[in-house]
Amino acid sequence: MKGMDATHNRRLVRKFFSVYYKNAEELRSICHPKVKLHFRNALLANGVEELIELAKQEQDCFHELAFDIQQILTEKYAASARVIQRGIQHKKWHGIEPRGLPFDIEQMMFFDIEARQISHIWPMWDLELKLTQLS
Repeated sequence: MKGMDATHNRRLVRKFFSVYYKNAEELRSICHPKVKLHFRNALLANGVEELIELAKQEQDCFHELAFDIQQILTEKYAASARVIQRGIQHKKWHGIEPRGLPFDIEQMMFFDIEARQISHIWPMWDLELKLTQLS
C-alpha cells in the first residue's frame, strides 16, 4: 500500500511543516524510518534519525525557524508544497558568521508517500539567495 488519499497526504505535509523543527517524536511518526532527504543530487539524510539530526543542526544555527505554507498540491502517492522558510541566524553557517540577520526564502518541496508516511523529500530552494541575505 503506497499512499492513501489526497486528504491524508495534505494533512501529512501540513504536519511535517509544523513539527520539523519542534518535535522529533512526531517527525518519527509521520516519516518512514528509511526516509530520504535529497538536495541537488545529494542525499542529505538517509533515515529518520539523520533527518531529525539535520533539523536540530538547522535549529542550532537559526532562531525562529518556521515554514509559512503557501500552497499544497496532493496526489494519491505524492504531494508538493510551496512554502516560505524564515529564520534569524544565530550561529556560524556555511562559513558565514552570525550577525543576527533574518532570511526569507520561497521554496518548493516534493514528497513521496508510502504506507501513510513520508518516504522521500526533495526540497528546492535558492541556497545562493539565503547566503546573500545572511552576508
